[in-house]
Amino acid sequence: MIFSFIFFLGVFVIIGISSLFLSRDTKKDYYLASGSVHPALAGLSAVATNNSGYMFIGVIGYTYPNFVT
Repeated sequence: MIFSFIFFLGVFVIIGISSLFLSRDTKKDYYLASGSVHPALAGLSAVATNNSGYMFIGVIGYTYPNFVT
């Protein structure tokens, strides 16, 4: 378990450092990733964000009435 945590922590650090060197410090690069993101990746990001929001708000809203007396 510790190995997998350190492995993924290293992956995230590598992604962060690579984005530091590959970014161009423009508004277009920040908002649109310079138009270089494949539409499938943008769609995957939108679906993941939607599911994350649903799980955070929906599950909490579902469990709250069960604890209120």
